Amino acid sequence: MTISEIVRLLNENKIFPYAEGETLKTKSENASIDPSLVHLIKENKVELVKFLSNGSVETDSIQQSRRIPQCNREKPLALSFSQQRLWFIDQLEGGASSHYNIATALKLTGELNLDALQYALDRIVARHEILRTCYKNENDQAIQVVNSARSILLQEIDISDLDAAEQTIEIKRLKAVEIKKPFDLTHDLMLRATIVRLEDDKNILCLTMHHIASDGWSLGVFSRELSSLYRAFIEGEENPLSPLSIQYVDFSHWQRAELESEQKRQLDYWISNLADMPHLHSLPLDYPRPAKQDYIGEYYQSWLSAVMLDKLNALARRHNATLFMLLQSAYAILLSRWSNEYDIVMGTPIAGRNHEALEPLIGFFVNTLVLRTDVSENISFEDFLKQRRAGILAAYTHQDIPFEMLVEKLRVERNLNRSPLVQIMFSLHHSETADLSLPGLEIEVMPGDVARIGFDLELTIAEADTGLSLIWNYASSLFSAETIKRMASSFELLLEAIAIAPDTEIHQLPLLAAEEQQRLLVDYNAT
Repeated sequence: MTISEIVRLLNENKIFPYAEGETLKTKSENASIDPSLVHLIKENKVELVKFLSNGSVETDSIQQSRRIPQCNREKPLALSFSQQRLWFIDQLEGGASSHYNIATALKLTGELNLDALQYALDRIVARHEILRTCYKNENDQAIQVVNSARSILLQEIDISDLDAAEQTIEIKRLKAVEIKKPFDLTHDLMLRATIVRLEDDKNILCLTMHHIASDGWSLGVFSRELSSLYRAFIEGEENPLSPLSIQYVDFSHWQRAELESEQKRQLDYWISNLADMPHLHSLPLDYPRPAKQDYIGEYYQSWLSAVMLDKLNALARRHNATLFMLLQSAYAILLSRWSNEYDIVMGTPIAGRNHEALEPLIGFFVNTLVLRTDVSENISFEDFLKQRRAGILAAYTHQDIPFEMLVEKLRVERNLNRSPLVQIMFSLHHSETADLSLPGLEIEVMPGDVARIGFDLELTIAEADTGLSLIWNYASSLFSAETIKRMASSFELLLEAIAIAPDTEIHQLPLLAAEEQQRLLVDYNAT
């Protein structure tokens, strides 16, 4: 990869390097730089300083050429590739699907100003066209229709006459009803809000958005804007939010136009990289795969200590890799051993906001990056990590192709009982505190009662000062809780072995504790 390509890759991921003399510095709108790119900066520090000292014009031209213009609203407004997939699923299920509802419940303690809350919600709907966009067929083509701003219905439910035990039961019921209530994509606002009153100074705010108009990043944008607007109303100030330069429909139009010039180069990479790829892994299932995916999941949480985290970070640094690369490599080995396969495919979510103008928008930008791992060669883990480092970097440099386009171009067979292309997800992120802060209110995020999952298995790892938190979210129609617990235990043993002896060949790395080996290999065979 050339230095010019590295600079472009960093810019697309909202990281802007610059040189001050011989010192390389970076600016980023994110709280932290994507761990898969940190080492790329460090490894090319000297070359980047030279390039940036002499090549600022080229860097500026890269940004200028990728500026997102406002689209022509007189023409039909096409859906983004991500929206198109959800619209297709909604049509397939007759508009009755609630699988892509994103719900949050917040317990508010203190004096709640309902007028301020209504004001804040209405301003957010007016500010973000995507929340008042609906979807219709025109000449057998799905299009976006942006509606005029209108006030959101803030539903109020009073259960203050119930005792504490009855309230707990009723809250659980109301949350389940809300998450299962489908959106009418042809008519509804893509945001619903309900206040459940417990006492005069205790309320629950239930917020639900459809994934076609939102993603994880969007929830942070929504929280920050709700905080600013609520506070402004309380303090009698004007709307504090600066106007948005573009809207989601501008991104949809730009995405399709941009890919016309870029897609061949990137698609050639993916078609080559994913050729003859297995479309379904044979992880040992506890139950037969149902005819239709039910999206019902459960989760199990495991932990790795701060001491172990330090060891893994040190090992990654010694090989110019990142923690993400090390953990993904280890996870691929685990899946290989559990499935008895050597061609391991998983997905990892990326923000998909590879332009500065997209950062303040609510919308569906998140993309899935496909990571294919060859685990057939019995080499040391250190050598395996070097291979994965190169493979992951290559995938990130071709991240602009939407996952939905890959599924289409690769002609992946679609089936109602599993997700296309990948059934396993992996992600690593840093734990962050919630951005929502409302004057006069203590806010507690309530845990969800209904787990939703779009894949067979999702491993989400969060890095914090206390170590690593591992959330194993799994399809309960496929796996038992006991199986997932054993898988989590195996992964912990595998990582401990890697930290102690990274020169061990990957097929010899242990997955079972001594007592488990005794039980499986000796006790069960004493016949």
